[in-house]
Amino acid sequence: MYRSKLVFLVVVGMVYSATTARAADLISVYTFDEQSGDLAADAIRGAAGDASLMNFDGSQWSPGFIGGGVSLDGADDWMRAVNPIVNGATAMSFSGWVKADTPPVWSSIVKNWGGAQAGQYHFGLQAGDGDLSNFLKNSDDSVNNIRESSPFGLDEWTHVAFTHGEGKHKLFKNGAKIAEADFSGGLNWPLNQQNDGTGILGIGVKTNDSGDAADPGAPGYWDGSFDDFGFWDGTLSEAEVETIYQNGLQGISVVPEPSSMSLVVLGLLCALGMRRR
Repeated sequence: MYRSKLVFLVVVGMVYSATTARAADLISVYTFDEQSGDLAADAIRGAAGDASLMNFDGSQWSPGFIGGGVSLDGADDWMRAVNPIVNGATAMSFSGWVKADTPPVWSSIVKNWGGAQAGQYHFGLQAGDGDLSNFLKNSDDSVNNIRESSPFGLDEWTHVAFTHGEGKHKLFKNGAKIAEADFSGGLNWPLNQQNDGTGILGIGVKTNDSGDAADPGAPGYWDGSFDDFGFWDGTLSEAEVETIYQNGLQGISVVPEPSSMSLVVLGLLCALGMRRR
């Protein structure tokens, strides 16, 4: 009896580890599979993380790279959500599939950044040069910019990612690291958002300092499509970014599903339960 209980506890521990170790760091996912309505659901945070689709008339829902997606017009389409990255975060990662039809100046993928007040991250295309770029600002007000330095490809789905943590700021395209710099420290929201107590995520746009509207000066609307956006509260390894890219090529989303090990362990649990009856 004691031995059976011990085996049971060990198996339960294996299930818990297998099913939570990876998912614990994944804190926000937008699959854009809704294909109707004026909200993009957050598969992790639920209603608290849902993104409001601004200036949408329904035509923006479109096929994505993995299932459904969303297509923005580069003129005034954008999305607004509560930022999943906490104020002062010392580590974070982002991954997504994007397609650019044209490269408007400062084209935005995801940004927590204001018109006059810098924020945590500023991810998109660089100015009018049109290459993949990311800015981070730490609590010492140091700003770090890493970029690809060659024009971003148009009319093709591309996997993009960036990571911050462990003293490094890294930029990725199609699973490969394309830029890296030494950088550390906590990432803070724009001051207005800190004062309001809520950080804002702009998708396909740079917002104003408060995050309640597009920046009137340089909104950087995205002209093209998005799919399968994920945020992590830790630093993805280079191998993990490569795996996410390769999984995407196979039509596998970043939304966590039970691993094969989890299914095996659950099978053992069921067998043990039947044996004890």
